[in-house]
Amino acid sequence: MKIQKHALTVSKLFLGLTIVVSCNRQADVANGSTNDSTEDLRPANNESADATEDQQFFNRVALTDLKEIEVGKLAQQKRPGTPTAAFGQMLVSDHSASSQKLKSLASKMGITLPSELDKNGKAVRDSLSGLQGKEFDTRFAAMMVDGHKEAIALMKEISEYAAKTEFRKWASEKIPVLESHLSHAEQLQQQVQKR
Repeated sequence: MKIQKHALTVSKLFLGLTIVVSCNRQADVANGSTNDSTEDLRPANNESADATEDQQFFNRVALTDLKEIEVGKLAQQKRPGTPTAAFGQMLVSDHSASSQKLKSLASKMGITLPSELDKNGKAVRDSLSGLQGKEFDTRFAAMMVDGHKEAIALMKEISEYAAKTEFRKWASEKIPVLESHLSHAEQLQQQVQKR
């Protein structure tokens, strides 16, 4: 009998605590405040974390632009008068414009961009520079298809997750241009394969 009374008392106490916690939670939600345990896992300085993430996004885009410009110039030099050279010219033109807008946006946000190719960009450029003729066209077209798929994915990520609204807007406006590049790259790849 004592055990049953004790169990009943514990149950009532537990029920009371549950109601109090639940009521406090509902009051927090009604006031627009939530104390999810996930909030405790966030960095203490969210602005600092957001700025670091945006810096990484900016760097990735800047390095992509630099690589596309270099590879586009290489395509024009190695394959003049061909569809590959025409695609290269489009890359140089569009990615130079993108780079200028990115620099302006970065400057407003106090972000410094890389000004030269990284190891990956140099490796891509160098791997293409040793190729000639159809071999160059084939490798170049394949790189452009893969590279533009990656660039589109990056812009979609930035357009959703960048901290600054202006940066998200800029990225979303870039997606149609990159999709157009991808379409042209796929057409170029088909032309090259038919030769």
